[in-house]
Amino acid sequence: MLETAQFLKSQMDYIFFVYGLAFMVLGVVCFTRQRSPQEVLPWLFMGLFGFTHGLNEWLDLLALTAGDTPLFSSVRLAVMAASFAFLVEFGRVATIKLGMRTVGRWILPVLLLVALLLGSLLGGQSGLNGGFRYALGLVGCLWAAFALFAKASTLEGLRRRWLISAGIGMGLYGIAAGAVVPAAASFPANFLNQETFFAAVGAPIQLFRAFFACWIMLAVWAYEQSRFEESHLMMKRRWYFRATVAVLVMTIGLGWTLTNNLGKLYQEDLRRDIDAGTSLLAHRLSVDTTVTQGLATAMSTSNALAGMPGTAPDTLAQANLLVDRYSAVHPGLIAYVMDRNGTVIAASNRHQPTSLAGRNYSFRPYFQEALAGRLGKFFAIGVTTGEAGFYASAPIRNGRQEITGVAVVKHTLDPEALGLTHFQDAFLVDANGVVLLSGMKGAPYGLWPLPPDLLRQTQASQQFAGKEVTSLAQQRFGNGEWISIAGKKFLAGRQMVGQEGWSIVLLRQEKASLVNRLFGIILTLMISVLILVSLLVLQREFGTEILLHQNQKRLEALSHELERQATTDTLTGALNRLKFNAILGQEIKRSQRYHTPLSLIMYDIDHFKRVNDTYGHQVGDSVLVQLTSLVAPRIRETDSLARWGGEEFMVVVPHLNSSEAAKLAEKLRERVETTAFTGVGRLSCSFGVAQFAPDDTADTLTGRADQALYLAKAGGRNRVVTA
Repeated sequence: MLETAQFLKSQMDYIFFVYGLAFMVLGVVCFTRQRSPQEVLPWLFMGLFGFTHGLNEWLDLLALTAGDTPLFSSVRLAVMAASFAFLVEFGRVATIKLGMRTVGRWILPVLLLVALLLGSLLGGQSGLNGGFRYALGLVGCLWAAFALFAKASTLEGLRRRWLISAGIGMGLYGIAAGAVVPAAASFPANFLNQETFFAAVGAPIQLFRAFFACWIMLAVWAYEQSRFEESHLMMKRRWYFRATVAVLVMTIGLGWTLTNNLGKLYQEDLRRDIDAGTSLLAHRLSVDTTVTQGLATAMSTSNALAGMPGTAPDTLAQANLLVDRYSAVHPGLIAYVMDRNGTVIAASNRHQPTSLAGRNYSFRPYFQEALAGRLGKFFAIGVTTGEAGFYASAPIRNGRQEITGVAVVKHTLDPEALGLTHFQDAFLVDANGVVLLSGMKGAPYGLWPLPPDLLRQTQASQQFAGKEVTSLAQQRFGNGEWISIAGKKFLAGRQMVGQEGWSIVLLRQEKASLVNRLFGIILTLMISVLILVSLLVLQREFGTEILLHQNQKRLEALSHELERQATTDTLTGALNRLKFNAILGQEIKRSQRYHTPLSLIMYDIDHFKRVNDTYGHQVGDSVLVQLTSLVAPRIRETDSLARWGGEEFMVVVPHLNSSEAAKLAEKLRERVETTAFTGVGRLSCSFGVAQFAPDDTADTLTGRADQALYLAKAGGRNRVVTA
């Protein structure tokens, strides 16, 4: 899990890229969508949020790769605050348009004031960042999510599901972006922050934010795709959308591979260079410490110290002569002898202002180790000399193997002699990262902050006396890890020296690998933009085609309606006389060409004038409508029913002779006779039937049908007569 976490940390630049790209696409989708009068959601504000928030993430990417400054950090903070303000306005306007009671635009300055207040309480630039996220980010995201849910409740089908998905994604993003903030000194930022989240989950919060950003973008995009009714054009448009998303995902994946490989071109060389540097420094130090330990051991077994413990002049003279001889081996050595109480009785620097002679160092661990019969090793800053060095000690024994004193050799560590100044950002540190020696001017107390109890314990030991408590990085790091120092990225190398946790640390800022990774990201961005532009052009063309198709369908429907109005009777819905004449003319020609029978049925309502006079014309019109509804379903699809005039109707009956047409008329007569008409009760109709003859015209045929109807009337009505 630790390796995975470190890998994800190394991919922060690409995470910021995808994060920003998702919101940029969201902005493009919102700004290029086709306007609809039925749409109440203010997508303009969502688009502004997408553009500004995506820009903010890309500015974070730039700060990560090129370095940060207080001014640049302030600019990013302002852009982030503006993006969340757009999201607040989206939620506010949406709730108004959805008919809900809400607050006015005054809420924005109030939230801004709350953000500044929270930022001052949390403290510092990170505290201000947290304040904006709490007051604007969390509120804006949750408000926008509520608006999306509210709009979804008015929809159905696929559009409803996509908008609900967008609301869920926005709510989760609000928690990730508005509740997990940069670490600050006060609650809750000191409890729930980006560092504690990374420690608990093993992944940076930006990875989850990027995921939710992609979720929101795809949901809103799919919601936009589902606006139009199903058609072959709409299906084609969706196919292009899905294909583009697949190609875009593939491009981002290949771009990540390219970015990593470009970065590794220089990172591997840098790692080898750092490993060589730390190994060289560790080897030099190891040689010095090994020689120093050997000198201390050899000095402890000298016959000149056989008289220990003793303060006789000859014994002290022999001891002083001995420490002088051992310190002469190297210019940076100080040799001295301590009695069992820890007091220095002989020292090679006894004639210097920083003489150790007569001083007591019983508190030093190297003395305590030797007094316990073991060889002592200790890195520390001298409390008397103020110089860093390596202390090697060994117990002095008498003939009965009793420990009578301690022999110590201090090797004064010089940064230039060790080669630390050649590398500049090189440090000799203990297991807790506390700096003993460095090639850097004004080196910090530690490479990373220490817990308060450990800091007090370290200061009490006087091992690093006189150093100001400062730290270089914000968190602990190991060999091969990238760290951020003053807004710049460094690769750390660490080589252990000895078994006490001491190590050589070397930091190198390598801009070439970062520039290479940035080149890979820019290349991926350019390809992604080309893909998106191509899709947007196609989407616009398809959108225009869909609108033209819809307009064409509306025109066709309007044309059909106009044709229907021009060819049908406005009261009954039957064909009008004009359309009847056209159909009869066509059927006569067809009958003549193919020698098929053609008949005509003419009927009207018996005593219809009585109906109008008794019940009124409105009831009479209702009877005509009811009669048409009764007859129309009982004739064939090939037959044509028309209103001839007043209460008279015609039925063109192709392919039937007069007897067959008379049977159809008889069925209609019986059905009318047995039907109770609303408002008047039972009525009857008289029918006249005529068959087309070779010498007939349309007028003669209708005239003979009319004559047959007249005979039906004269014969007592409610009957069928054939001409």
